[in-house]
Amino acid sequence: QEKRFDTIIDTFSLCVFPQPVIALQEARKLLKTPGGKLLLLEHNEGSLLGTVLNPTRNIGSVIGTCRYHDDVVGLLKAAGFQNIVCKSVAGGGFLVEVVAS
Repeated sequence: QEKRFDTIIDTFSLCVFPQPVIALQEARKLLKTPGGKLLLLEHNEGSLLGTVLNPTRNIGSVIGTCRYHDDVVGLLKAAGFQNIVCKSVAGGGFLVEVVAS
């Protein structure tokens, strides 16, 4: 059932997948090529949201929840994505758009 979707949307959840690169590789398999889009709304450590979450970093690591400081662009590249466009959004997150090729 590969290459079936025009667009896949994911919001603030890459950080909770135990193996985010594998999750992204699976999403990549599902996107139509060429032109399928992966849209991610994510947070990062340098953002306002990351600053707010920073005091909880060690708690999250201990209980195995969100790793908000992941390098999302690096994860996307490791999963085989190219043509990655990032845009900052209000509230401290960023929107990532990737077009499958």
